[in-house]
Amino acid sequence: MRVGWAKLYADGALGSRTAALFDPYTCGDRDDDRGILRIGPEELDDLLNRSRRAGIGLAIHAIGDRAASEVLDALARGPGRSDDLPPDRIEHAQLVRAADRMRFATLGVTASLQPIHLPSDRQAAEACWGGRLEDAYAYRSMAATGVLVAFGSDAPIETANPWHGIYAAVRRAAPRDPSPPWMPAEILTPETALWAYTLGPALAAGRRDLGHLGPGARADLAVLSIDLPTLLAADERLVSARSELTFLDGREVRGV
Repeated sequence: MRVGWAKLYADGALGSRTAALFDPYTCGDRDDDRGILRIGPEELDDLLNRSRRAGIGLAIHAIGDRAASEVLDALARGPGRSDDLPPDRIEHAQLVRAADRMRFATLGVTASLQPIHLPSDRQAAEACWGGRLEDAYAYRSMAATGVLVAFGSDAPIETANPWHGIYAAVRRAAPRDPSPPWMPAEILTPETALWAYTLGPALAAGRRDLGHLGPGARADLAVLSIDLPTLLAADERLVSARSELTFLDGREVRGV
């Protein structure tokens, strides 16, 4: 049995305008609405100290820029992490200031991100996070800092299909959406998006035997219904990709 992380919630979400922000929301009927910070500094410090004593890492939900900054502050002043624990992680990190993006790598904090949220949240972000969209879903800027990026789905909130997430990371849009890519400076290459869906999560879990094909790695692999050029093109054909043959730990399982 492996013990990974304890889940904490530093703030709420964009849709309910409860993600904790430095500057007010630009939507709604309250002029000074900055969301909800659910854990204060003292409580966060206490939880961090307790987690270290228990030998359990932290996975902290932080969507707004203030929540992410407060969590990074706590991790910076808290006790160090032992080598046998997987890195602490911030979940979602949908709005993060440039200075704080750099601190992820400095502090060794995993950026646990879900690109599938980007097309779903685009309209709400434009309406509610006006004036700071360059800090929203900044995947390329985040990866450029050297931070460990681990992509996921946030299922069942969104589809667990990873190809939809890769499409969102590479195209900054939803399939069949005629709109131009949203904030195209943050587009990722298909190779980077694939890495973040495979080796990134394995390293985030402290599992160097997963997420890649090589001697000593567990034989978790899939034979896809598309070829390599189609995969790297990452166009709308990508979202129809399926596994024709799947192996887990070297044993064939049913394709999905």
